[in-house]
Amino acid sequence: MATEIRTIPLPRASSTPSPALQAWVRVEWLLLFICAGVFALRTVPSAFATLQTDFPNYYLTAKLAREGVDTAHVYEWRWLARQKDHHEIDRSVIGLVPITPFSTLAVAPLAGFKPLIAKRIWLVFQIALLLPIVYGLREMTGQPLRRIALIVLGCPPLHRNLLYGQFYVLLTALLIGACWAHQRKRMSLAGALVAIATAIKLFPVVFCLYFLRKREWRALLAAVATGAACIAVSVSVFGWEVHRTYLRQILPWTLRGEGFPPYALGSGSLSTLLHCLFVYEPQWNPQPWHPSPVFFVVLQAVLPMVILAPALLLCDERDDSASRVALEWSALTVGTLTVSTIPASYNFTLLVLPMTVLVAWLLRRRSSLAWLAIVLYVGIGLPSGWDVGSASGLGAVLQVPRLYMLVALAAVFYVTMGSIALHTPKRRRVTLAIGGILALVAALQVASGLHHQRGLYDDFAYRIPDASGALLTAAPGWHDGDVLRIAMQPTGYRLLEHMSAPPSNVPFSESAVGPDEISFATNNERVLVESAGARSTITSRGGGHLQGYRRCRVSDALPGWTISRVPAGSSWTWNRVRPPSSRGARSGTSFDAKHDRRGTGDVSSRRIADRCRACEGDLGLAPSAHQRGAESRGASGWRGSISRCFARWTLASLQPHGSRKLESRTP
Repeated sequence: MATEIRTIPLPRASSTPSPALQAWVRVEWLLLFICAGVFALRTVPSAFATLQTDFPNYYLTAKLAREGVDTAHVYEWRWLARQKDHHEIDRSVIGLVPITPFSTLAVAPLAGFKPLIAKRIWLVFQIALLLPIVYGLREMTGQPLRRIALIVLGCPPLHRNLLYGQFYVLLTALLIGACWAHQRKRMSLAGALVAIATAIKLFPVVFCLYFLRKREWRALLAAVATGAACIAVSVSVFGWEVHRTYLRQILPWTLRGEGFPPYALGSGSLSTLLHCLFVYEPQWNPQPWHPSPVFFVVLQAVLPMVILAPALLLCDERDDSASRVALEWSALTVGTLTVSTIPASYNFTLLVLPMTVLVAWLLRRRSSLAWLAIVLYVGIGLPSGWDVGSASGLGAVLQVPRLYMLVALAAVFYVTMGSIALHTPKRRRVTLAIGGILALVAALQVASGLHHQRGLYDDFAYRIPDASGALLTAAPGWHDGDVLRIAMQPTGYRLLEHMSAPPSNVPFSESAVGPDEISFATNNERVLVESAGARSTITSRGGGHLQGYRRCRVSDALPGWTISRVPAGSSWTWNRVRPPSSRGARSGTSFDAKHDRRGTGDVSSRRIADRCRACEGDLGLAPSAHQRGAESRGASGWRGSISRCFARWTLASLQPHGSRKLESRTP
């Protein structure tokens, strides 16, 4: 059995500590004082002052569920932006992708407060969690409190987690609690905590494989049972439709590395590097090193498995000592973070667990490696991040230093774990069997990836270049010889009236600049635009009058309504349209539009004289709600096509009815 982890052995009380040890203790106290000062005087006040980026995503979704709003459309960017405007939340851009619906329930008790007050309460809760985190790590490793507090407060990702109102302090507390329970043979508690962590952020599901590897059946059954309960609660609150969208669209995109911009090397993910090296994309990656979708699919399945597999294969099912359990949990955490497809900077708050365990282990056994681990820990969490720019071709491999640091840290853990799993024939057989299962999983991923690649690039020939520099463009419409569309910009959603509009270099603002322009419709003379504020209003651009309406109020977003007009004449109507993601009208009403199994079809009109309604029912909005190749008919007799490529929508060709239709094939 492995020796229990202890702190650095000090001489007996009667003896005098060495000068080197005394100097090191003073250095630790000095660094702790500096980190605590930054935390108290800079991070906490800044976090309390603004909503920042991420907290409103959770807060708004929980608030909509609390108010009884149908949340089936929460993954649609513009629908959620309209709700943000109606609730007067001061954020320019908001979106739920790729968050699980269950994760928003953590802030549900705060949905009755104003957004900034709710965030402040959430921050107080997370700061309070730091105390059990520090004491839990002390119980697990025996390290002095000053050293653990230094590792925690000296973690830059922790500071960013608080600034953004993210969940990783809670997630860290759950994983530390699960590891602590495993050390004390409370396997049901360990499994339940892992399941709750998985419902919040999916990656802790790998610990179920760890329970299987260690033959901890009670923990595995508790995880399955608690996971089922979490799913039942989430479905009862949000309904099944949003979970169907998550399982069929959001989760596959995330696993393929498309949850974040797949060519943004600043994220430092392995998936991003492979995209830049092997996937040709005319707008975002025109010069890959070796354009080969097959290479990309094979390496995307094999390399993460090669990195993560040792964390499972090197586990020792016979050693249940507290030190060994903590080391194995830490190695699996680091391996999972290394292969993550969405490694945001605050994700690495989780490193406080493996770093404390590793330092405690190495200081007693391999002190030289302890210094290497500290350097890697600081480098991975640098405050400036690792956005080192972009590069084409083979130069992309030099743009992801954080990825290499994570690989090196994982290697330190694997060396520390040793090869005990291969010492006896029985252990070798078990290890090889698990390795065979992991190889089978990788083979299935390759097969699935190759199937996904079929026909994926056929629409490149029909791409219309967009010079707006927008983060997302949607809902194209033809007017006065040009293509209009709604664009997500750093200042919110705006109607862009020219394809040659200059790039937007405005930085993200902390609050929205004016109301969002959510949807529009055109005729030969005017453009009708919905501006979403506390209430949505319809304004006309281009002169004339709008059937007696210069300005028209729009009710809160109702699924299935979109601005349109009768093709003949200049009168305006409000059309009911079935979104491709819908299986039918949830309210029991029928739809006028007919869609085939690909989600395409012609839109018919229905005049509504007494009310004005508009919402996200039109085609070509967020990738979470629409299938690739969806087609809509414009107001002036034009056909528009929206094509998705790597989790973004782009404008494809427009041309009049009657001529040869340009549309991409749907695989």
